[in-house]
Amino acid sequence: MLPTLSTLGDYIFIDKLSSEKSYRKGRVVIAKPQKLFFPNYEKKRNYKVCKRIVGEPNEIINVPFIIDDIMDGQFVSYIQYYKVQVPEGHVWLQGDNIYDSVDSRDYGPVPIKDICGIVRLKLWPKIKFL
Repeated sequence: MLPTLSTLGDYIFIDKLSSEKSYRKGRVVIAKPQKLFFPNYEKKRNYKVCKRIVGEPNEIINVPFIIDDIMDGQFVSYIQYYKVQVPEGHVWLQGDNIYDSVDSRDYGPVPIKDICGIVRLKLWPKIKFL
């Protein structure tokens, strides 16, 4: 979630009591990792991912994919957008750093039941409401 949040010393307040209606686009949430992409999840039950909701149930969204290619002998990287419809009962999660984030572009839509809470506040090193 760089640059919004860092794994190196940021302390956050997580609201675990919010209803599913609170899981709206733009919110930063904590979710269980998806088993297809994290096969050893059962061994690491405390492991969670922190991502931003960019797509709500039944919404059609434009998802950026980073394409790395070689053109005329030069390595190039560009963004290509694809339309994705988020299924009922799911959200689309992405990290704020689109160039270096493992998120729904890799493991697909995330079931709402796998969301553990909403990040409401970054407490340290500098207080910031999210």
